[in-house]
Amino acid sequence: MKVALLLAAIVLSSSAQADIPPPPPDDPIGPDCQPFLGVWTPSVPEVARGATRWQLIAVGSEKAMLIEYVNLQDVNMIVGGGEAALTCDATADGVTILTFKLKDDEFTLTARLSGDAIFATERQSTYNSSGPPPEDWKPDTITTTWTRIAR
Repeated sequence: MKVALLLAAIVLSSSAQADIPPPPPDDPIGPDCQPFLGVWTPSVPEVARGATRWQLIAVGSEKAMLIEYVNLQDVNMIVGGGEAALTCDATADGVTILTFKLKDDEFTLTARLSGDAIFATERQSTYNSSGPPPEDWKPDTITTTWTRIAR
């Protein structure tokens, strides 16, 4: 009888705890970051000097997680990443500037949302040939489309 009462108490207490929502985040991301919640990956990898680089960005309610993969001669390796503090600043022209602050690094993405699960960024190309670039070389603007693969 005591065992049955003990089991009933455990079942009732665990079901009562399931109805309690998790506590609010200590340091939630701002409202401009809310459309970027989820896991994002670029539509095409970045190719430079014989290596192919993929990035994965996971934006949560408090922080972002960055993971960078490199495929060098058909060997996939995680080469960087970590947790990052994320701030977002929406501008009047529909662009949001995402600033990722890692432990030892900081970088920004200038993102333009084009739907619920897609945003685009632009960056300048780098010179990938050996030696110094020719005097007439100018970087190209590369547009990358990011797709949400999980929410």
